[in-house]
Amino acid sequence: MTRGPQGIAGPQGPVGPGGPRGLPGPTRQIVVTWNPDEFGAYDYFPVAEAMRNQRIRVVGAGFDPEDSVTISICRDDIVLVKEVVANKGGAFEVDKAIPAAVALGPGSVKAWLNATISSSEVISGDFQACWPLNIVKSLESFPSQ
Repeated sequence: MTRGPQGIAGPQGPVGPGGPRGLPGPTRQIVVTWNPDEFGAYDYFPVAEAMRNQRIRVVGAGFDPEDSVTISICRDDIVLVKEVVANKGGAFEVDKAIPAAVALGPGSVKAWLNATISSSEVISGDFQACWPLNIVKSLESFPSQ
């Protein structure tokens, strides 16, 4: 079989799927628990409800070592903690009372890097993680330990 001369190039085909992607970056997370001085054995349970003026503990992980993290709370992103620094393992723990000015109802506890704060509220920054928290008038009582 004899072949003739090469013809002109045809149109380029569609772009194929992308190649393999690298591993995702760290998954930053926070968890909210109650303060151990107020709730004893229940303090290690993650919580979805808390009251104004109640102390809560915010625990974070997956941050870079020495990251300076700002914690805000609820719909208006009221600053709860201006700065907490992640340890060598990228984790932190901070205990703080929920401000009386926080509105009742569903909201969020959020972790930020590079937060810009104005009038005690986070107005911009690099949002990293959040935890749902419903602010209630009162909590149900728990059985004695």
